[in-house]
Amino acid sequence: MLTRRQWIGGIFAATLAAPGIVRAQASGVVGVNRLWVIRAWDGEQLDAPIRLRSDDGSRNAWMLWSYFWRDVKDDDQAVWIDMALLDRLSAAQILASGQRGEETPIVMNSGYRTVERNRTIEGAAPNSLHCIGKACDFNFRGLTPRQTADLLDAESRLSSGGLGRYDDFTHLDTGPRRRWDRT
Repeated sequence: MLTRRQWIGGIFAATLAAPGIVRAQASGVVGVNRLWVIRAWDGEQLDAPIRLRSDDGSRNAWMLWSYFWRDVKDDDQAVWIDMALLDRLSAAQILASGQRGEETPIVMNSGYRTVERNRTIEGAAPNSLHCIGKACDFNFRGLTPRQTADLLDAESRLSSGGLGRYDDFTHLDTGPRRRWDRT
């Protein structure tokens, strides 16, 4: 786990390295190596690259995404988010945007969760991949969770990891390959 000072310093460095990295609206570029995510519970959003051209820039982008993924319901605690998860979500966003014919943000219901907060969530797995930065529960505007899960399950680039369908969200993770339907 990183300290608050490390997060703040990294975010400051990322902002200096790429002043346009944080935007209030979509950039017009949903694509590989990029995400547009809105947190459902507070409306905060980030539209930014996952990686930049330099190693330092990429580390700062990773830090920015990891901080955005933080558990805002448990004192803003954060961990390094799995880059493979960000890559999978980018691929999912490209698919959903293509399906809808317009840029489609990921509306994140749950990203990183502390172990303590995870224990308070009914139905949450005790060893949830959310607790180590390897999972996301989300929706795409204009697509139901069933449509989203079916779209992602049909894509070979997303054939690994976990994909779960729930009544009100879709779950994606970078754990072992498995599929489930809790609708």
